[in-house]
Amino acid sequence: MLPEQCRQVTTRAALTEALRCWAGCKPRVVLAAAQHVRRLRCAVDQIRTMRLYSASVLLLYDAAEGGDCTCEVALVDFAHAFQAPQAPLGRDENVIGALDILEQLLSQLGRDWASQDVH
Repeated sequence: MLPEQCRQVTTRAALTEALRCWAGCKPRVVLAAAQHVRRLRCAVDQIRTMRLYSASVLLLYDAAEGGDCTCEVALVDFAHAFQAPQAPLGRDENVIGALDILEQLLSQLGRDWASQDVH
């Protein structure tokens, strides 16, 4: 994305467009990112005593000329994490839901591009 396009993304359509720009029409990038988001979601699903407020997901990839691609996904900027004072709270449904949506959008984008044979 160009700097003037950097803004807070507030709709599904805007997020999908931002992901398109980020991945640059590379199905293997978005499918790899979707897999990493799925793993992150599984890890977050195990947390029962914390709540995260205002966290961000960092998506990175490095595409080498030979076609290899490395992708990383991390949960960052979660300075507002709070521990439950007493009993476990259960799953953090807000974070889980957001990661589910991100994984769905990445997977759909990757499938769409792969079916169009976009490289």
